[in-house]
Amino acid sequence: MKMRKKIIHSVSLAVMLLAVPTVTDASSKVDNLIEISNKYKGVPYSWGGTTPNGFDCSGYTQYVFKKAGITLPRTSDQQYNIGTPVSKSNLEKGDLVFFSTYRSGPSHNGIYIGDGKFIHSSTSSGVIISSINDPFYWGARYIGARKVLKEPKQVEVKVPVKKEVYNEGYWAYSYIERLKELQIIEKDFSPNKSITEGQAMTMFKNALLKMNRSEIELTNSNVVSYMINKNVIDSSNSLNSNKLLTRAEAVKKIVGVLGEFDEQSKKQQAVSFNDFSRSHEGYQEVAYAINEKMITGYNDGSFKPDTEMKQSEFAVLLYRALELL
Repeated sequence: MKMRKKIIHSVSLAVMLLAVPTVTDASSKVDNLIEISNKYKGVPYSWGGTTPNGFDCSGYTQYVFKKAGITLPRTSDQQYNIGTPVSKSNLEKGDLVFFSTYRSGPSHNGIYIGDGKFIHSSTSSGVIISSINDPFYWGARYIGARKVLKEPKQVEVKVPVKKEVYNEGYWAYSYIERLKELQIIEKDFSPNKSITEGQAMTMFKNALLKMNRSEIELTNSNVVSYMINKNVIDSSNSLNSNKLLTRAEAVKKIVGVLGEFDEQSKKQQAVSFNDFSRSHEGYQEVAYAINEKMITGYNDGSFKPDTEMKQSEFAVLLYRALELL
């Protein structure tokens, strides 16, 4: 079943300064924060979610702190760079705790509530309470904590300046910005340039690790093998390939990993383009993608299967594919 998610607009194109307010009564702030955090236990996890309809991890912490009158930046990475570091032995209620899950560095976080426990939005169970010392998962992935409730002065967080190659009026702006927030797009992005196999497959690898909704638990150590088994890439060298992908090639790679795309569904797909027939490699995958509204053709009735795919087109294709996972 398709899962359609609200696309969140964030991330300025200029340097943003996000200030953590000065707190005069930390004790009352903490009590209020913990009370607010517990109100949302059971809210389901939602990729990119920032409301009680569904939260991702940093969307949940940002929402709870905002309700308590404290502004946090949007992503786990950004939240890890505010406040002051605090050792595990000196954790206090209300501290932000961080974990490294699918990549190095902070990729998951929650709010410490005392007694070795934290409340967070987990991908499997939504908002729950877990132990930071859980020997089966969280204990080994704990990387640090930040205190934001007792800051004596404002702390500035600088978001790097991005090249202004597109703006909010750009057709793919919201898709690109959301993928950047989730660290699926990691490097400088040039939406109007053709995408290489290495760029595309690195984005796809990051997305698979972020979503982690395959039949197995994906990690940095097995995700490449998973992509090879799904015939998305030939080898790990594909992640560094400078080969430019055509529109048909890119669609075939993305659709190939969708579990619901089996041989029976291939046979049921059909589309009509003046430059693309069933004999063309990737036809069934493109037909499937068209019918699932992952990509479209052109107004002149063509698909242009052999035209190099732009980076912006791939970002939209990938985002829409993730909604089907």
